[in-house]
Amino acid sequence: AYDALKRAPSPDDRWAWECIYPRPYAGAVRSLEAQHGLPRGLVYALMRQESAFDPVVVSSARAVGLMQLIPSTAESAAKELELEAFDTLALKSPEVNLKLGGFYIGKLLRTFQGSLPLAAAAYNAGPRAVSHWIEAGADHDTDLWVARIPYDETRTYVGRVLANLARYQWLEGGDDAVSMVPLEIPAGAETGLRLKVTGEGERGFRGGPPGDLYIFITVKPHELFERDGDDIVCEVPVSITQSALGAEIEVPTLFGKAKMKIPAGTQTHKMFRLRGKGLPNIRQHGQGDQFVRVVVETPTRLTSRQKELLEEFAHISGEQHNPISQGFFDKVKDMFGG
Repeated sequence: AYDALKRAPSPDDRWAWECIYPRPYAGAVRSLEAQHGLPRGLVYALMRQESAFDPVVVSSARAVGLMQLIPSTAESAAKELELEAFDTLALKSPEVNLKLGGFYIGKLLRTFQGSLPLAAAAYNAGPRAVSHWIEAGADHDTDLWVARIPYDETRTYVGRVLANLARYQWLEGGDDAVSMVPLEIPAGAETGLRLKVTGEGERGFRGGPPGDLYIFITVKPHELFERDGDDIVCEVPVSITQSALGAEIEVPTLFGKAKMKIPAGTQTHKMFRLRGKGLPNIRQHGQGDQFVRVVVETPTRLTSRQKELLEEFAHISGEQHNPISQGFFDKVKDMFGG
């Protein structure tokens, strides 16, 4: 199920994203985004990660409500917003919790010059901790800085909030809401390959240059071909007569159709090699091969005449023309002594 969230949904699958990434309290959230200049979807991204949209949940650290506000943080925000007679019991009210949480994340974004990773980290661990980490890693790109956050919880939290945000933004505006980056995928790319796009990462610290974008490749399965390193494996069905008498057949390759001869007496699952028909090696020179696995098909729905001919063939051939089965039964006889 998680793999399905790594790519934009099809029209038929969009409903699943809508269920997994709900957008409650739409009016209040839109108002907060406009009031504090928040990126569209950020409040939802935080709310989903913080409380799973439970307005009355209280954490072990005493964080309360939709945006999981610590009472002392909420009191400070209420004072800056000049909310009269604020009571922390009101944090279980969605309206109050969203108002204070939206103000607080907006303040963090301003504090950290609009950096979403830094603001998200500060929301979880506090701005003082993040400021200390910045001093210790000021020469790192933002993505590297996130990877080196010393708190496991905060490091995971930042990644999840940003992933939530990307999906909420896609739900808001489709492909147009997500920046497209040109990417050249090298021939022979395999699952797990990491590609770097320079300068397309998060903005740098204190006005510095942006970091880099790293993209991990996942190769979708193919209906005909299986990959084995740089080699390709493909199963091709042949008839009994083709396998018995030999034939020249056409097989699919990555480069189009190719002719291949199968000798008389070919057994099912026999492998044939087509040299140079595999994938290029992306790390060194050379090209893989394609292996064709022959699968002999047994006919079904025989006519009376076909059955008659096969029975005649069986009568004439006996066992001497079936080397595999003859060898198998010889081994069985030896095993049981006779």
